[in-house]
Amino acid sequence: MVKKLLSLLVLLLLATEVSYSQETLIDFNFQEPEMPEGITSDGTISTGGPVNNCTECSEGRLVVSTGGYLQADVSSCGVFLVKMKSSGSTPRTVTVKYQHLGSEDYIIAGDVSVVQSGTGLYELTDLFPVLQTPGTTSIRLENAPSGGQVHIHDLYIESSADLFSEADILTFNLPGQVGEEIIDTDANTISVSVPIGFDLTSVVPELIEISPSATISPSVDTTRDFSVGNNVSYEVTSQDGNTIKEWLVSVSEVVSSEKDITAFTLVENQIGETIIDSEAGTIEVTVPESMDVTNLVPLTLTISPFSGITPSADTPRDFSSPVEYTVTAQDNSTKTWTITVSEELPFYSLDVSVTGIGNVTLSPEGGIYEEGTVVTLTAEPIWDATFTGWAGDLSGNELVETITMDGSKSVTATFSADVELDFEIPVGFASVDTGTEYQNYDFSFNGPVSGGQGAADTLWVNGPDDFDMLAWHLYYRNRAYKGLSGTNGVTATPEVIVFTEGVYEEGTSDSSAWGNHMLTVQEQGDLTIIGEQNVVLKFGLNIKRSWNVLIRNLTFYDYYDDGINIGEPETHHIWVDHCTVGHPDTRPEDQDHPDGGIDVKGGASYITLSWNILRNSWKTNLIGHSDSNGSEDLGKLKVTLYANHYFNSNSRNPRVRFGEVHVLNNLVEGITLYGIAASNQSQVYAENNFYLNTRWPMYADRKVSDFQAVYGVNTDNTFTSKTGNYPATALKQVGNAYDDSELPVITSQINPEMLNPGGRSVKFDELNPEGIFEPSSYYDYEAFPADVVEELIPLYAGADVIDFFQTESLGVLDLEEQLFKLYPNPVKDYLVLQHASAQKNGAIDVFNLSGVIVMSVKVEEMSMLTRLDLAALANGFYVVQYKDAQKQQQFRIVKG
Repeated sequence: MVKKLLSLLVLLLLATEVSYSQETLIDFNFQEPEMPEGITSDGTISTGGPVNNCTECSEGRLVVSTGGYLQADVSSCGVFLVKMKSSGSTPRTVTVKYQHLGSEDYIIAGDVSVVQSGTGLYELTDLFPVLQTPGTTSIRLENAPSGGQVHIHDLYIESSADLFSEADILTFNLPGQVGEEIIDTDANTISVSVPIGFDLTSVVPELIEISPSATISPSVDTTRDFSVGNNVSYEVTSQDGNTIKEWLVSVSEVVSSEKDITAFTLVENQIGETIIDSEAGTIEVTVPESMDVTNLVPLTLTISPFSGITPSADTPRDFSSPVEYTVTAQDNSTKTWTITVSEELPFYSLDVSVTGIGNVTLSPEGGIYEEGTVVTLTAEPIWDATFTGWAGDLSGNELVETITMDGSKSVTATFSADVELDFEIPVGFASVDTGTEYQNYDFSFNGPVSGGQGAADTLWVNGPDDFDMLAWHLYYRNRAYKGLSGTNGVTATPEVIVFTEGVYEEGTSDSSAWGNHMLTVQEQGDLTIIGEQNVVLKFGLNIKRSWNVLIRNLTFYDYYDDGINIGEPETHHIWVDHCTVGHPDTRPEDQDHPDGGIDVKGGASYITLSWNILRNSWKTNLIGHSDSNGSEDLGKLKVTLYANHYFNSNSRNPRVRFGEVHVLNNLVEGITLYGIAASNQSQVYAENNFYLNTRWPMYADRKVSDFQAVYGVNTDNTFTSKTGNYPATALKQVGNAYDDSELPVITSQINPEMLNPGGRSVKFDELNPEGIFEPSSYYDYEAFPADVVEELIPLYAGADVIDFFQTESLGVLDLEEQLFKLYPNPVKDYLVLQHASAQKNGAIDVFNLSGVIVMSVKVEEMSMLTRLDLAALANGFYVVQYKDAQKQQQFRIVKG
């Protein structure tokens, strides 16, 4: 490799007419497992053979993944030559950064577009001359978080031809030094003052700074005798060796005037930090209430060197009123210090975490308690989970335990269950292998849905500015899957598109993938579109004539038409999972825009919508768009709605025409018009759903006379068909449950036999249940009981609940940890709290370490993200507590 790279270097140097005569610092070909000293990376060295068209990979490579880096720390830099290639046909962007001697942070030199073809040789010091330096430097190559891997094959670095000629001492500090040192660069002398009486016979300097890349003798950590009258000599040699200077350090004694109390702790269980105001000469201390402070010796009392204190630090004092100390400096000047002690009742935090499927309730509620409070903790398993025990500051396996708050406590409750929630495998029609039913262009895919998971390439969308890039990428990907030319290097291979955190408004693009306020995924497959965290799209996604597509962890609201539209007969095997659709607070004023939340139509089939929140909508979930589209829809529109949370919507939860739809384990809450409407030859199997404060959970459409026979002749038009009296084929309900306790009594006209006891909601409807399709004939599944649905779905439904970017598998025992996150921490001004979907009476309280609430914020029901403005709070430690009717969690944060 050395000969090959040197020959390339010679050609390069001849071409640029630059001559280098300095030593070789790095010459490495990545064919050995250990990298040379000074080279670090989070990538991996591999010689596992060629990758795609990159045949040189068989010779050795450093594989740098998206977001990864290679860093070189060298004594100087004259030549930086690297050979690197893209692992795929798409160019990679590598950002070059440097941190020269004296710089606090890395500085961006520029970007390099790395391709797969060609020599792959980049002489970075030619592209970015700023990298050349005679002093120590750190140079980083960072693969941007988009595209895919970069393979680095060769690295060659030479030292700089230009060296520093300076040989100065720039800073010199001794322990106990008084004032600033005096450095005379003409005479090469340094004068330092220390207090009288300071022992200078065996001292190591606190700090010596010299010219860049110079050397000093003896070394800076050598013990020397700096006694008064004994000039101490140091020899400094410049980097180029041409300048050698002898520096003399002389020390004089002065009388110190310092008279501060620099540290003070009264007692071990003191509350919070001591507040020392040197300018005012005051100290404030807080201790627990009722503590006897009438005869105390301070635990810690530290004063300025060579000063004295009256009375002495070990004298017992009565701190029940302000106490004074007098500190006398070496020059006999004095300063009076006043110590004030205040009392507070101590508060302690109780931090409860849950592993597995279950809840813990606290009595009294809160999580922050006065000292001595006895708190009762009750473990509440959900579904078939079993409580296995307490850990942390509690032990045992009793469901109910108590704990006395004599300090801050941390408790973990663990639940085990026979069934795990596996969010990586679709439930329902998206899991069906249809055999040979579908052929799209040259691609055959028949299920189950996997999207682009495990793809070699990832496209990162790093904010709204990337909107046009994304639209064109989808356009080129469409052409690649259709076998057309002009794909701009985009290939018909599995892919993951990741949106990074942010709010994405409607963009502009001339790409045909953008139109009608929607971004179109058209005629392509094997694709995952996922949000990394806190991603809001204010436009819709239109999926048509596509297959094997997974849409996950995205929030949609304020879109103009549909949030997600899935349509056309060639569209199949689509999975929408863990998304949140609809405005976070209220329904829109315009009942027509936004239109649908998630719609499935036009003959699309084998669709699963799972673990989504569909909220605050007028028209939520349409399956089958037209009563005249039976020729295209019959036998298609096979859709599973599984474990979704429908909240505060009006209608279409869902509305179904023609299809076979399995409505399984959904929580349907606060629906004002109707839940399920099965109409026009559709078959709807409603199983183990929970309807909370929903007046009309479901109905099957019938002819007018048949409808009236069930619901009565209603002239007030309340409980009449809302779907045109197009009869359904079948509606079957199995294992559903309801709670209508917060609804008013129905006064509208209705057949009283259709009312549930109490008259607040309508009974579950059925039509021809014996003639309906059986979901189990298509796929295997296990249904939660309906009473479990009410508790379980709010824990895990919606975007930003599960961390899909962790490397470990997402078994159920990992999930509770994903529900709550704080960032940033430490925080300066704004703190973001990510939490599970807030239930009733949600609130966030911020406590100081004394247990006092310094901020309280109400959390909007169903919200999952709350932003706190902490700018007005003093720097320090705080406890942030989130709680609602079902859960609570505490965090410790640092403000500053």
